[in-house]
Amino acid sequence: MKCTVSGWRRIADNSIPARAKITGSYVNSALAMEAAHRGGYDDAIMLNHHGYVAEATTSNVFIVKNRTLITPPVTAHILEGITRSTVIELATTCLDLRVEQRDILPSELLTADECFLTGTGVEISPVIQIDHRKLNSMDEKSISLSVKGLYEKLVRGQLTAFNHWLTPVC
Repeated sequence: MKCTVSGWRRIADNSIPARAKITGSYVNSALAMEAAHRGGYDDAIMLNHHGYVAEATTSNVFIVKNRTLITPPVTAHILEGITRSTVIELATTCLDLRVEQRDILPSELLTADECFLTGTGVEISPVIQIDHRKLNSMDEKSISLSVKGLYEKLVRGQLTAFNHWLTPVC
């Protein structure tokens, strides 16, 4: 994916609760996505009203710097995604990575080694470019691809340690 930093801000938690999937709040994301598409990008990364990274239009954001995963905290007006929580668990238990949940400045997106988005729809989607900055998210040995591979194994029942998370479908 190619992303841009949106001029549209993520709706603040005191306007519409960010932790709730409320239909009206998706108008905000739709405006950001439309602007991103007009600019030739696949998605937009939105900032919160404090100027920190919140999330993409329909997914959570992770960056990788110096082999550390960094993602905005729940206080950054994000949806507490199930896939986000899953990635944090996989990264710490299976890949022995450090995960920081902290505010991310927009300039950090441009100095990151990698970036990927997480969510029900996008699952794990490596970001190869933010604005005009190329990232290493699709490199053969990238953390982004390692996380994506683990996630794909998990949801297919190939990581037996996590089978208790799965619900069989007949």
